[in-house]
Amino acid sequence: MTKSDLESQSDFGIPKTGERSKYKPVIPVFIMAKGGIGRRGQGLPLNVIVIAAIAIIVLVLVIAFATGALGKLFGGAKTFVDVATPEQVATFRISCEQACFAAQQLADSPEEWKASDYCDRTIKVNDTATNTILDKHCWESPVVSECSKQTEQFGTLDQTKCQT
Repeated sequence: MTKSDLESQSDFGIPKTGERSKYKPVIPVFIMAKGGIGRRGQGLPLNVIVIAAIAIIVLVLVIAFATGALGKLFGGAKTFVDVATPEQVATFRISCEQACFAAQQLADSPEEWKASDYCDRTIKVNDTATNTILDKHCWESPVVSECSKQTEQFGTLDQTKCQT
């Protein structure tokens, strides 16, 4: 290569030794096609993002339901669930009768009578007159399971001894 060859090459954009090129470098087309220089990354489609967001919300709700956190969130509705149904009142009446039988067999003093299951059992019922929820004992309406025991030393043991 002669000096004149080098000078003629500089006319085609090849800089001389120590000079900077006044042209931008040419990037081959195959680099651009493969997502190379100057190309943006491909994003996720919008429907994939929406489906992922819905899946996350459903997952959070399932976890909240399984751990009982929804009960805290919707605590106002819980009072309606706790109120006894007529079937539950009938079942409670039977358990009161069983507790009465046990108290009649085991309790011989007012203290033992008061500590019996018959005196301790309560059920939540809705008072329609005041629209409030009340704890009712075995001897109170709507259950009405009366129980008593006659003793020589203490006289009659009944629901009045449960409250004293």
